[in-house]
Amino acid sequence: MRVDLTKADPKNKRLYPPFLSLDIFDNTEYDCRNPQEWLNLGVVKGKQRPVPGKALLSLTGKDVADPDRFKWLDVGVLNYNPQTKLYFVRAVAPGGIQHNVIPKGTQLNAYIKRDDEKSKAIPLPPSLTTEGCWIPRVRLMFCAEDPVIFADRVAHAYNLRLETEALLRYHLGEVKIAC
Repeated sequence: MRVDLTKADPKNKRLYPPFLSLDIFDNTEYDCRNPQEWLNLGVVKGKQRPVPGKALLSLTGKDVADPDRFKWLDVGVLNYNPQTKLYFVRAVAPGGIQHNVIPKGTQLNAYIKRDDEKSKAIPLPPSLTTEGCWIPRVRLMFCAEDPVIFADRVAHAYNLRLETEALLRYHLGEVKIAC
């Protein structure tokens, strides 16, 4: 794929959209607990309850590289797969999970409200609320974790991805500069 700088879209804020997944660059040294310890926070009287957290989830049900299609949602973490290194989460109503239990009558998210009041609510894909989804750790912040350390983790992965993609483009001759 060749990128011609003379034909760049002025409305596009990013000349080079990311092509590598962020979870490739995740640094597990930022974690204060291993995955099983995180899940054990939800064990109450021998039963696994959802562990509260926030996750960056796709509003369309597809992982498309469009930032407008993703939103941070309240989730309950239910499982971890050590082979794929993914966490299983289900979206819940804002403030729905407190202290590792789901209060009676809590409804799952049916929609996400937009920031401005004029726009309509966006329905969530049914899979996020009924079936759940598997996500990488870099897109999941547990409520029991320090948000500053989590932000550092995401920033580290983001910066490493930018540097790696720039080096790949440079060494593979992807950029064609027109004079």
